[in-house]
Amino acid sequence: MTGALTSSIEFQMSLLLFVALAGYLVASRINQSAVIGEILVGILVGPSVLGLITYTDFVGSLAQLGAIFLLFTIGFEFCL
Repeated sequence: MTGALTSSIEFQMSLLLFVALAGYLVASRINQSAVIGEILVGILVGPSVLGLITYTDFVGSLAQLGAIFLLFTIGFEFCL
């Protein structure tokens, strides 16, 4: 039953949102950038360390979409 719970997309996305918030709060509390905390907890719960988030096509698509938005935002910040 535990495997079925942790493999559902709803659980994985909820977990990512809550741990990202926790990473933000912890990093802010120790005067670090919020992005550092979010990246560290993402690595922690990802498939490499704890394996709570498994790599599926949906998660891969979200990762690509996030990378596109990140690069788009960075492009607006540059002054040539």
